[in-house]
Amino acid sequence: MEALYDSGKAKAIRVSNFSSKKLQDLLEIARVSPAVNQVELHPGLQQPKLHAFCESKGYHLSIPMVTAECRGEVEALPKSKYKLRRKVVELLEV
Repeated sequence: MEALYDSGKAKAIRVSNFSSKKLQDLLEIARVSPAVNQVELHPGLQQPKLHAFCESKGYHLSIPMVTAECRGEVEALPKSKYKLRRKVVELLEV
């Protein structure tokens, strides 16, 4: 991946489902840090430790898609989280 990045054929390096431990291990040997870590994130699985780690290292967290599993969890969000609830529902309806 680093060779593709160096040659200009890849704009960035992305990893999938890396925990903070795996990312830390990768940092020790990689020349080019990944720009994105694609993981499962939704209201029922927020992964705050991973989010904090990625934010501290400048990685962007990405989700592949919002699944239908979230529908029940979205409806269960309290009204105080209405903005988040509305955004997730909009994503599900697209």
